[in-house]
Amino acid sequence: MSVLTIIFGILTFVIGVLYASLPTNVRMMDRSQMIFSMALVTLLIGMLVCMYFVGSDSESWIVLIAAVVGYVVGHLRPINDFLASHWDIFDFR
Repeated sequence: MSVLTIIFGILTFVIGVLYASLPTNVRMMDRSQMIFSMALVTLLIGMLVCMYFVGSDSESWIVLIAAVVGYVVGHLRPINDFLASHWDIFDFR
């Protein structure tokens, strides 16, 4: 396992947590939340493509699993409350 895999795994975990903390319904999102959501998804896809081009098939699965675990952790109420209390972008409208 390379250092790049560990860094990408941690980053995709954080991306999953942040993405899960945003409103799930598009009608509840404002413009900044939509842009942030699209940026997170684009960054995740870019990391997966980067791992694919490096030739690390097993590491790309690690990155994908870290994003899914981060998404599950991001749905926990204390995490949502913490993010909403510190950053306005995670408030539900």
